[in-house]
Amino acid sequence: MRILTLSIGKKLSLTILLTLVPLVVLLYFFLESRDERILAAQGERNGLAYLADLRLLLDSLNTHRDATQGVLAGDASFQQPLEASKPHIAAALISIDRIDAATGAKWETTGKWQTIKNNWLALQGATFNEAESFRRHSELTSAVIQLMRAVSDRSGLTTDSAIDTYYLVDSLINGVTPAIDELSRLRGNGNAAFARGSATIEDAANIAALVRALNENNQGIERALSGLERNNPDIAAGLGDTWKSAQKLSDELTRSLQRDIQPGRTFAPGAAKAFHERASRALAEYFILYDNGRITIETLLTRRVDSLAQQKLVQSTIVLLVFLIAAWLVISIVRGVTKQTRAISKLFGQIRAGNLEARAHIYCRDELGLIAEELNLMLDDTLQLVESKEEKERIQSSIVKLLGEVSGVATGDLTRDAEVTADVTGAIADAFNYMLIELRQIISSVQSTTIEVTTSAAEVQQTASQLAYGSSTQSTAIAHASSAIADMALSIQNVSHSALQAAEIADRALRDAKGGSETVGKTIDGMNAIRSRVQETSKRIKRLGESSQEIGEIVRLIVDIADRTSILALNASIQASAAGEAGKGFAVVAEEVERLAVRAAESAKKIAMIIKSVQGDTTEAVAAMEETTREVVNGSRLANEAGQRLRDLEDVSHQIADLVAGISAASRQQAAGSEQVAKNVEGISQFTRQTANGAQVTEESTRRLVDLAAELNSSISRFRLPADYSGPIPPHSVRHGS
Repeated sequence: MRILTLSIGKKLSLTILLTLVPLVVLLYFFLESRDERILAAQGERNGLAYLADLRLLLDSLNTHRDATQGVLAGDASFQQPLEASKPHIAAALISIDRIDAATGAKWETTGKWQTIKNNWLALQGATFNEAESFRRHSELTSAVIQLMRAVSDRSGLTTDSAIDTYYLVDSLINGVTPAIDELSRLRGNGNAAFARGSATIEDAANIAALVRALNENNQGIERALSGLERNNPDIAAGLGDTWKSAQKLSDELTRSLQRDIQPGRTFAPGAAKAFHERASRALAEYFILYDNGRITIETLLTRRVDSLAQQKLVQSTIVLLVFLIAAWLVISIVRGVTKQTRAISKLFGQIRAGNLEARAHIYCRDELGLIAEELNLMLDDTLQLVESKEEKERIQSSIVKLLGEVSGVATGDLTRDAEVTADVTGAIADAFNYMLIELRQIISSVQSTTIEVTTSAAEVQQTASQLAYGSSTQSTAIAHASSAIADMALSIQNVSHSALQAAEIADRALRDAKGGSETVGKTIDGMNAIRSRVQETSKRIKRLGESSQEIGEIVRLIVDIADRTSILALNASIQASAAGEAGKGFAVVAEEVERLAVRAAESAKKIAMIIKSVQGDTTEAVAAMEETTREVVNGSRLANEAGQRLRDLEDVSHQIADLVAGISAASRQQAAGSEQVAKNVEGISQFTRQTANGAQVTEESTRRLVDLAAELNSSISRFRLPADYSGPIPPHSVRHGS
């Protein structure tokens, strides 16, 4: 393999790189998920900025509408706040133009915003009466509120996964904003009534309907803040004081309006200005609640973005540190190995040049350091073995003399001993003499042993025959074993095929898990759409309730008219009776009018009962819609959790697919190994057959052994032993040279 030819540094670097690849991949997916959440939070922050400008526009438009009502009703003191609101509206238009140019195309809000601008320009360039002006202004503010809802939906504020953010957005968009609009309409109607100096039945009916709608919105705000308090008491406590103050001012204002705005009641001059100031203070508290809620949401989103950015930084820093530590380890190891290798290579070069006193420097205590240390010890021993030239010549002469003395042994003469001297060869001569003693003993022993060998050879021959028979039997058994191992190899191949099918099934399971994850994602999108539809339906049902309340007021007005008509008919009958004959025809008309009034009153009562039933059903429908919205939110959260579980299942499927692939590869290796084992067993069978043949050959060789023993006896007979040799000499009698 080419990898074996790489240097140690490159091998270590490649190993570290392969180790870091999974870590880098995991870091990429982690950072990508954090970037997606950061982008979502930034989109919500952009939506908050858009809503802040729309809030300023809504405040200015409400002031313009309510001041216009006062001016059209004849109170010139409202001209100043009317003119003061126009620069604020112009500034808000410029600011919203700027932010809509950046986000309108993405959120599809540009068309709605252009319609609002065009309606404002049309409103400024025309003259209307009091009722028409109020209607046109109210349509414009309703369009602004609809745009605020669209921005909160498109920016992701209303679908934020954090429950505290959801409750805050719900209380602001679906509670505080409609309450501001209704309270502002109360201010406009009150301005008109107080500026005219008297209230009409229509004023009383409108104010009664708006008060009921405001109370319902206040209840919605109370529910949203209660949910927020259960989830995050700290945030709820920060908004609670402002909400209590706004609710208190709102209740006081509505009670005074219901008390003062009665049909036919007149007001003193200056009452309009005082009422406008009281209503403006109540509106200011609602706007403060709105601003505090928006700032709280902004703070939560900022914390979320900072936390996600901090997580990205920490993870990136950890991976960078791991990479730097790995690089440092590789460099340190490579430097140590390189320095030690160069020191050993330098030592070999000096030894090649004849410098036996050179030694390798030891840089580390690893395997290379131990090799260098052993080389140094080996050179120390070698240096001690090197002799001078004169010593070699002296040893050579002694060796020549010793060779002359021991040459007789080659001819079989074992009777002559070598002379033991004090030089280097003295020890060799002494050892030679000791060898002669041992050789004499061996020759004597061989002569006696040859006879025993002849006897034993016959026994070996018989044993060899039995061995040949056993080898033949063993060869047959091994052949059967070889067949069984071949069957096992076939079984392992079947297992490998099954493991391959299991890998394909694991791949299908992985694809199904991915499909399930995509389906859950579509389910989440569908639930988000359902929640948006349910909220819109809830708003329409609320508006239906408001309309039914207005119809109820009109029905009460019809009842009053019927009562007054009945009284008028009674008076007409009295006058007709007083007129005598001349009033008979008029009396008939008066009776018809009275009957018509009675029928109108009865019909109005039936309508009132129907309206009351509709209002009850509407209230229950709104409560059910709100409960449905909460269930949809919970369902969305559960769907998100299901999506996470499916992603976890997808990861597990990946691991299972990898494990099954590994099992399949191992099975293939086992199949190959079993084939090799079968081949080896076949080789063993052949070897056993060869052994059986060898046993037969051994039997024949044993026969020859007897003949060879005889030949050996004749061969050793040529060695001459001393005449007085009777056995081996004890070792302590041998002379040793110094």
